[in-house]
Amino acid sequence: MFDQKRFAQLHLKADVLERHGLPDIGYPVPPSVLPRLINLGGELPFPHLLLWIQQCLADATNASELGSAVLPLCRLIGTPDAYATGSAQGDDWILYLGEVDLSGEVATIQKQGRLLAAASQVPDSGDVLISVYEPLAAGDIHSLIHMGGHQQPNSYSGKRSNWDYTKAQYATPKLGNAMQSEAGHSYRSYWERGLGIGHDGEIVDDWYDQRSLWPLPPWVVATQLGVWYELAEDNGLEALDAALGMPLDFSAPPVPSKHKDSRIRQCQRVLRMVHELHKSGYQHLRISCGMVPSGLHWRCQLLTANDPRISVENALYSSAQGKHYFEWADAAADGARELAAKFIQRFPRLCETAMGRDWRYVGWYSELLGWVEAGYLPVEFGDYGPWGDDDELVLTRLDRPGTSNVVIPAAPLLR
Repeated sequence: MFDQKRFAQLHLKADVLERHGLPDIGYPVPPSVLPRLINLGGELPFPHLLLWIQQCLADATNASELGSAVLPLCRLIGTPDAYATGSAQGDDWILYLGEVDLSGEVATIQKQGRLLAAASQVPDSGDVLISVYEPLAAGDIHSLIHMGGHQQPNSYSGKRSNWDYTKAQYATPKLGNAMQSEAGHSYRSYWERGLGIGHDGEIVDDWYDQRSLWPLPPWVVATQLGVWYELAEDNGLEALDAALGMPLDFSAPPVPSKHKDSRIRQCQRVLRMVHELHKSGYQHLRISCGMVPSGLHWRCQLLTANDPRISVENALYSSAQGKHYFEWADAAADGARELAAKFIQRFPRLCETAMGRDWRYVGWYSELLGWVEAGYLPVEFGDYGPWGDDDELVLTRLDRPGTSNVVIPAAPLLR
């Protein structure tokens, strides 16, 4: 069984299993997603099902059962000959896929007496060739991708190839390997003379016998690596929203109208100013909003994505300032665009740091602004809450505090 706190079980109907050639098991699914999948009528996000299995494989007591779904899911995700030969790669890594010679120098990932994956040097190259023998857990995929990372020079060894780096990492004696094995976790090893021959030249029968293992087809390996690489950052939820449409709990904001409360209009103007700055190219600009300890005033600190904890310049607005935005004496009659122009002039270092593209955040901010224009303000902190979890943002109305809160997804992180 897998972690019940992080995943629920999805049991598919017999006709769905038969149609897709999937085994009859409990598929791990994040609890927040389960209602949406139940309502899909058999249309399943196969890459996400594979990702969630990968995240459970390492510690699940039914790992072999979960692993039985990996090959069928890979077939549903891509055509079997799509990666017949070649490589798998991302923005900053590349791994070559094929049959590793287990009688030569190899680095391996092992678990409880089983060979999970092996790597060797690509002939006449510093790149890494890998073979995989069992379905991969998320941590093992991360280890393999790290092998293929483009290594940087260092003061000790200069420029090192991917294979040199991998060998150095795997050849270092690991005191915790025995403990990892006993605990049922995977661990790394290095076999200079081939799998199953120890440093003293003695044959280790249990490992030597595994030299005859057949690796999984390269397209299966590439599919597993690709799914984890593309989706693992946010548990696949953003891509799931794109694939399935609006989240189940999505609701459009009310029609915007001019608010009667001047305090809220002034706060709205500051948040519209941020939107104008995003349009001008300062898309790394971030907001951090909340209530002062007394609960009487709303405040908004402007930061950058590069270090959202520390402001390069103290760009802080409080509703206590009213029309004296950022304590400026000449902005009482300004609209959002005029405020944005003054902000660029008066916080030059902050704006310089905030220059750059981030369409994900700007798109999220557009949704937030729809609620802002309907009278809601974002609140991340304050003495009177609750103000949501890390993956949520609470929106509230200052004219009706605590009685009409709305929750939307938290802002996406900068990639």
